[in-house]
Amino acid sequence: MNAQNKSYQHQIDHLKKYPEDRCKLMLNHSTINRWRQERIYHIIDPLLKMFPDSEWLTVGDFYYGTDAQYIRSKGFKVVASDVDDHFLKKGKEIGYIDNYSKENVESLSYSDGQFDFVLCKETLHHLPRPYIGLYEMLRVSKIGIVVIEPYDRFINASPIEKLGNWPVVYGLVRNVWDSPKLRQLIYGERMLAGQLPSAFEYLKQHWPKHPDPVIAATKFEWRQKMVNDLLWQEDRVSMAHGLEVRTPLVDRVLYSHVDKFPRDELMRNGKPKAYLKATVSAILPQQILNRPKSGFQVASFDFYHKHLTRLAQEQLNEKTVKEVGLFNYKFISHVLKFSPTKRLRWHYFILYFMILTHLWVQLFENGQWTEKP
Repeated sequence: MNAQNKSYQHQIDHLKKYPEDRCKLMLNHSTINRWRQERIYHIIDPLLKMFPDSEWLTVGDFYYGTDAQYIRSKGFKVVASDVDDHFLKKGKEIGYIDNYSKENVESLSYSDGQFDFVLCKETLHHLPRPYIGLYEMLRVSKIGIVVIEPYDRFINASPIEKLGNWPVVYGLVRNVWDSPKLRQLIYGERMLAGQLPSAFEYLKQHWPKHPDPVIAATKFEWRQKMVNDLLWQEDRVSMAHGLEVRTPLVDRVLYSHVDKFPRDELMRNGKPKAYLKATVSAILPQQILNRPKSGFQVASFDFYHKHLTRLAQEQLNEKTVKEVGLFNYKFISHVLKFSPTKRLRWHYFILYFMILTHLWVQLFENGQWTEKP
């Protein structure tokens, strides 16, 4: 039995031996301990208000599913889970919770985006491999996860502040990979020799000063991501095919008009694009208005192995990677050892960017170009 399995088995054995009379104290909502728990639970109240139709999963939910019971008491659908379901079964039997499942946080049985939120309260420090648990929670959530640990410094803050540092939250939601450890893992000597700016510091410096984090995020995206990412790519892809493309929803007059609306109007009852859908409901069929958002995500792992194999062999072999010096070949070889899955989609995007960067170096630094296959 490996270390992580021993750790989980130890936790299961501990839970099974836990005195039931102590657990029953949590059913009494007039105790000081329950008051302390309620004080912590209030951290998620702003999210419950913002997303009134959201569905939740709780992980590491001990004491008959106390975390799920709080969310359920607010009128939300929620599933309680723990590594052992001994007390969750009893919570279901006495009507304290509606649904539960036996789950290992590092390998959740649910499909991608099955829940809107995952609540991980005072559990992360119990996980032998917490980062894997975080990735799993992010995988099964559509909107985000809430992680609460003991001695949370946000407990005495305002409701919005309790949710954390919004520029950092935004960066994590947008899959910003930037930390000293990750830089050492991904980059080569040439890249590390430069003074690389911190992506999270950039977010903090340019984050709009607005009390509503959603409005702040939209203003940031309008000024930064729209210009430096989405419109940038749209312009280059369209011009590569000789097309003049217009994006009417970014018209300045329209933006100036919509920017005056409060978020409650634009997202009526917490529903994204509610105002937009109501405006065009007379001209668009219901099957278009109500279809689930699918995005334009590329299955990067499939695309890589089907279409980029030759380029990868040329550009990401050990010799070339070391000669160019921008990236760490160990990261590339490590990713390719695993079977391609959705969990590695962002890893494969990074490999794709590495290929493009090497082609740029080959063309603009070395004056060479690879012939078409």
